[in-house]
Amino acid sequence: MISRHLPAITLLFLFACGAQGAWEDTGVPARPAPTPAPRSTTPTRTVTPRRGATTTSVRQPAPPSPQPAAAPDAGTARGLVPPDLYSPFLDPPIEPLRWFSLMYVPGAGTDRNAEEVSLVELDSRYNLAQWRNLLLGDLNVNVRFRSLLFLDDAELVIMPTGLIELPLQFDWTWRYLNGLSFQIGARPGLYADVEALGDGLAVPFHTAFYYTVNPQLSWLLGAEVRPGWNMPLMPLVGLGWEPAEAFRLILALPTSTALLQLGPIGLFGTAGWRNTSYGMSGEEGDPDSLTVEDIQLGGGLQIAFSASFNLRLEGGLLVNRSLVAENNTAEDTLDVANSPYFRAVFGGSF
Repeated sequence: MISRHLPAITLLFLFACGAQGAWEDTGVPARPAPTPAPRSTTPTRTVTPRRGATTTSVRQPAPPSPQPAAAPDAGTARGLVPPDLYSPFLDPPIEPLRWFSLMYVPGAGTDRNAEEVSLVELDSRYNLAQWRNLLLGDLNVNVRFRSLLFLDDAELVIMPTGLIELPLQFDWTWRYLNGLSFQIGARPGLYADVEALGDGLAVPFHTAFYYTVNPQLSWLLGAEVRPGWNMPLMPLVGLGWEPAEAFRLILALPTSTALLQLGPIGLFGTAGWRNTSYGMSGEEGDPDSLTVEDIQLGGGLQIAFSASFNLRLEGGLLVNRSLVAENNTAEDTLDVANSPYFRAVFGGSF
């Protein structure tokens, strides 16, 4: 029985000895199992484009256009003032670039006799140029004209018919990021009696420092040098305060102002110390020079009708008035009584 199955048992034993078990590590990576083909009965078709067929292009959205570089901050652009360096002295438009004024002063007595002195004062400014970043500074050039016409001479020999100022005014300002500003200026020109124009050439000049404590507060310190005049040195000192856009206060020498801006209408007050020397002929009893001095106290309103025209109406009082006649040997002071004044100013781009 066993002998009959012996060949089959022998073959089975040899096969078992030659085969390796599934758990035995042979050191050869196992082959990945073949991926079964998708069960589909539809054969793959290759579509050949038809000859002459139009190709339709798909329009893609355009890429964003390149953006310009961001503009530099106002404080970094040369010639512009950063907001934290705003100065109540230098930055607000104190007056129009061009204006003309007419002032009338009624008769007032003197300390010599019962006669009265009245006058008309003409004043104007015409801006010629504004150059920015000229040698790192800003230069303004103006022509100024002022004339005093005495309507009554009070029968006094020293009383002129008229006085005239015709200077060319320069103001050159440098501003720095630490809040300090430096200004030099001059107003060379004619300061003379209308009957002796050749005797009144003068060159007043000034230097001034401005310091911005903050955008609301600034101070001024400087002086104007006036060679040959009765007052050779005029102090320039003061504080500027602007707590809001609608209100500004300048307490300074020689001129102080207060302004309340209500839309196109501005209400203002002013106090100014005025002292100017004029060259005279020095002949036939005339002095060599005549100094006109007073303190102007006034107020009024300014109306901006448009960007190119405004009207200013002002009234007040002239006090501490005097005429000082000087020659090589003597000085004669004529005191004039206080008097009201009325003034109209036309300003704009004309």
